[in-house]
Amino acid sequence: MRVLMGVGNEFRRDDAAGLEAARRIKGWHCIECGKVPENFAAPVKRMNPELVVIVDAAFMGLKPGEFRRIPKEIIDQTASTTHSLPLSFLVKDLEQQVGRVIVIGIQPKEITDSEGLSPEVGRGVDALALLLRSGRLPELLALQH
Repeated sequence: MRVLMGVGNEFRRDDAAGLEAARRIKGWHCIECGKVPENFAAPVKRMNPELVVIVDAAFMGLKPGEFRRIPKEIIDQTASTTHSLPLSFLVKDLEQQVGRVIVIGIQPKEITDSEGLSPEVGRGVDALALLLRSGRLPELLALQH
């Protein structure tokens, strides 16, 4: 089983990129985690997935909408600050029981008090969804920040 955990705040514009990814990806068990992805750790661990992909907006100095795999050592340096706990805690917790955990960051254009993704980030979410739906995970893993 493959699980995608979409993280973000839908009321902070492009911070909702992870949530929108969870809505657009078919063929995976997708969870819209909002701002508190750690609340979903126990249910995900009970599923015993072979792979967990966490998608979140991340400041990586890329063009808006571009995405990369973020090594766990630098997750907290790039992730959005709208979450209650750093993503590194969630990753460490999940790694104790699931097969593999990967964090994918999508570069936001703007994180402001408004709804709806910018067009650039929307296109990036679509491209990420296509890669995951079509089983092209190795391509995604090659895109490391």
